[in-house]
Amino acid sequence: MTQPVNTLVSRRTALASAFAASAAAVLPAVASAATPAGGPDAELLKLAQQYWMVENGITFMEAEPAPAFGTAAEKDYENRMDNLLEDKARVLKLLADMYARTREGLRAKGEIVEKSLPIHIRFNAVDLDDLEIRLALSLARDVAGGAA
Repeated sequence: MTQPVNTLVSRRTALASAFAASAAAVLPAVASAATPAGGPDAELLKLAQQYWMVENGITFMEAEPAPAFGTAAEKDYENRMDNLLEDKARVLKLLADMYARTREGLRAKGEIVEKSLPIHIRFNAVDLDDLEIRLALSLARDVAGGAA
């Protein structure tokens, strides 16, 4: 059974509102401690904020009831989740390839590693090409000043 269009629109509006509210409530302190625009870690801090928005979207979707198997709603749910997971992978790759140059940048990477690495290790087979591992190694490189 499909839902009326009005219900879908209001559900999407509610989803977007809840997502925005949860993102604003959960974003780490790095968002408010960002370096001034054009600072050495401005791009890194912007990516860190994107990461938290995506991560909060994933968390929100995982908390909502799963749609019935084989329905259009399930396909929509899976597409939205796939898009979020692709965004997360894109942001992690970019962060892993960047050097943190300020305390705020180091904190931003550290908060992401602290949140994502334990979950990733627990639920995935790990190798050095995994994005979360690359991000952790990138953070270690940043903290060590590239000495290794």
